[in-house]
Amino acid sequence: MMARFLADGPVEFEVERPEALELLAVVEGLAALAAMVLVFLTMPVRGAIAIHLPWGSDGLGVILGVAFWIAFGLFGSLHAGPRAGGSVLTFSTPFIVAGIVLGGPLVGVLMGLLAEFEPRELRLPWYGVVTNHANVILSAAAAGVIGLAFHDVYEPLFGASAALGLATAVITAFVFTALNTALVVPVLAFRTGASLADASRSYHLTLRRTAVAETILAWLMATMFVIVGWWAAVACVALVVVIWRFQAQQDALIRDPRTGLLNDLGFLPIAEGALRASRTGRRSDVLLFFDLDNFSAVNNDHGQEAGDEVIAAVARRVQLAVRGTDIVARRNRAGDEFLVLYDGVSTAELAVRLAERLHDRIVEPITLRGTDITVSVGASIGVCLLGVDPVTALDTALATAEHRSHLAKRRVHGDEGRANGVKSGGVGPMEPLPGAIAGFRHDR
Repeated sequence: MMARFLADGPVEFEVERPEALELLAVVEGLAALAAMVLVFLTMPVRGAIAIHLPWGSDGLGVILGVAFWIAFGLFGSLHAGPRAGGSVLTFSTPFIVAGIVLGGPLVGVLMGLLAEFEPRELRLPWYGVVTNHANVILSAAAAGVIGLAFHDVYEPLFGASAALGLATAVITAFVFTALNTALVVPVLAFRTGASLADASRSYHLTLRRTAVAETILAWLMATMFVIVGWWAAVACVALVVVIWRFQAQQDALIRDPRTGLLNDLGFLPIAEGALRASRTGRRSDVLLFFDLDNFSAVNNDHGQEAGDEVIAAVARRVQLAVRGTDIVARRNRAGDEFLVLYDGVSTAELAVRLAERLHDRIVEPITLRGTDITVSVGASIGVCLLGVDPVTALDTALATAEHRSHLAKRRVHGDEGRANGVKSGGVGPMEPLPGAIAGFRHDR
């Protein structure tokens, strides 16, 4: 799956540096235009992409083949979905790689220009659309040049073997994915205000998990297209789509429908594994629990729909504030309770600092969609260090984080908080745990 830029406007995502994104879009757009012209003038379409018909010329077969892969790539782009950190993953890499392997860089460039459309682009700012397509065009041009140069060098030595075809597909896919990732990372960093390192991790793991499977699929499609026919490539993808839809149905069971975050069913097994690893010294993870302060006032003053919008906005902000290796969940039992699992945090000081940064993002004002009404909510955050706090069971770890969140909430609902008008509890104190912490439950 290929990472792309997503910005659905100020309500969906806060663009922190639009002027930088506009400048980047202009630079990448001009570079993509230059690459298109250069490829068009120097690298004609290869004949392997042609669809051979009993009638018509070879030129017509090449045109039909190019049109087929552009349409095929468009099908993949329509299967897009958002991911944490503001990127989008589309099912288009196998089609683009296969098109490049069969037809060369020019086909990849044309697919980047014409086959990368998705409906959400109708809502994107102009620089988002330009960046999306420019990134793909540049990545496809470079991947085509390098991948097919490799093929042309080794074909006289080994012949047109299946192994050489697979090697060409692997190199093409690697260059395409690596360059596309490198181009997207600055966009995400400018948009979210994150560092380049944090932006790059927002989808790194997902790309790594899918890269091998998609490379093999690209090779299979290209091979079947040449050996069997165009319909065999369609049949191959049809089978993949059936499996993909089944997996999507399974994934829906472990996700919260309102925010797309994991629910308890999806999060708790991951947290259980993190606790075991932390207790044995193999990892050092941190568990955060928080719920929203003054959230009921939003529902009371503006209605449940506004409350749902606030929940979705908070979920997006939390996703943008953490790395791609961190896990975020919305609890099943209450609408405004969230969990975060930070990966590789070994000290209480760092854990508190991350929690404070998260708090600062949550409490920023939220403008309700289609109105000029701005609302704010607070957050009371509790922190549990899985490798440091004396917890041996996940229930105890959750209760610890919730207990410390409750201590933070006293700043809002206690006498001092009511007297001073405190609206957000912040990060709870990391005080030593009482012996009965495992049985702690606070009343909401």
